[in-house]
Amino acid sequence: MHNILHHSFEGIVWRIYIDHATKHIIIETRNAATRSASYYGTSLLEPEMYSMRVPFGIDTWWIGIESVNEGVILFHKYDAAQWAQHTGIYAYNYLTNKELWKMTDVAFVSLHATKIITFNIKDPSKMLCLHLHTGDVQAQVSFTGSYTQTALTPQIFYPDDEKYGIISNYIFKKTQYLPSHEIQYLEYNSKIFITYTYKKHDKLYENILLLSNEGEILLHKTIHTAMWGSGNGSFFIFEQKLIVICEKHIIEIYNL
Repeated sequence: MHNILHHSFEGIVWRIYIDHATKHIIIETRNAATRSASYYGTSLLEPEMYSMRVPFGIDTWWIGIESVNEGVILFHKYDAAQWAQHTGIYAYNYLTNKELWKMTDVAFVSLHATKIITFNIKDPSKMLCLHLHTGDVQAQVSFTGSYTQTALTPQIFYPDDEKYGIISNYIFKKTQYLPSHEIQYLEYNSKIFITYTYKKHDKLYENILLLSNEGEILLHKTIHTAMWGSGNGSFFIFEQKLIVICEKHIIEIYNL
């Protein structure tokens, strides 16, 4: 296994977005201590992490990402009174570092290729379809258009699942670690990808385990130490790359 990128952030990895068209991943990080958010990206063709400015002059703590496609990030603002309420759409091209357009009186619903489905904040019954690159209102709301490729994510098994015991015993046989909590499991390209959580000194630890179909260990390391909560969502596969989140603030990318 060849590690082609290792990057540590000041804040925790909040969300990761995949731009299927450009083969980039976009990362949103948040730092509660400084009440700030930061945004980063990397191409999976030539991985090298770069930081982005936050467009439109908005305080980073009050802005987040809705979706990404074709080099365009769709940002939203958070309502200061109701944190969960997303307002407005702010389109930014991260490849050219240009602000494209904004519409403050709508809220995001979904993105279908270059068609953004939105509703009016004051009258949610009014739906609008906007063009990704221009913000122009389309003739009608349309849900056509979809991605042809998506990331591969693991299946999660809990201790009360039927297959949990079988996988748990296999992990113990290979590593001498006995899982105590959830297991993430994925088979892809003649390889088996596993993360498992185990207990040590009243703390939870999460390891990633990658094996060949013949059972040869290709990668085995700890990716979260002394956790207090679940480690779900620790890895995914896209464009023949394994993307791993470690310690909540580190991204590692491996060639498969």
